[in-house]
Amino acid sequence: MRGVSEILRTITTLLDQAAIPYMVVGSYASRAYGEPRTTHEHDSHLDPPAQALERLLPAIDQDAFYVHPDVAR
Repeated sequence: MRGVSEILRTITTLLDQAAIPYMVVGSYASRAYGEPRTTHEHDSHLDPPAQALERLLPAIDQDAFYVHPDVAR
């Protein structure tokens, strides 16, 4: 099982490669800034341009992450 840090690293690498700006929020971001919380999830906000989203979707490992392309679009 992969840890939260590894999953976040994978996701942010994919977003960087697709040139999609993002911000990490929620408990994971809180922990990074010194205010730990008991939950261990991360939340991200992104609003990719259509071209960037089309670069991102084929790069996502469908065995590791569930992303419905039509919903993402």
